[in-house]
Amino acid sequence: MDYVGRPLLACMFLTLLWLQWRFPLRRQHFKMLPRLVRNFVLSIPGFAIVRLAMLPIPIAVAIWAQVRHIGLLNWLALPFWITPTGGGTGPTT
Repeated sequence: MDYVGRPLLACMFLTLLWLQWRFPLRRQHFKMLPRLVRNFVLSIPGFAIVRLAMLPIPIAVAIWAQVRHIGLLNWLALPFWITPTGGGTGPTT
């Protein structure tokens, strides 16, 4: 996802930056560059927290669900050859 997400996010950021510069919604009280630097510096901790939280939490939930046999893939008896692809546990014989 990082190979697609990062360029997509960068293109979206540049598009919104261009739209803000071309069609401002209100009169600017501060110069653009110092304002962008200040906003970027203040947003770094939030991005870091979200980035770190988005990996362990879903993995922990997936492990919890697999141990307790919760979820559709744990209820299906998938063929042996598709089990690694589908994420199911397969037949338990």
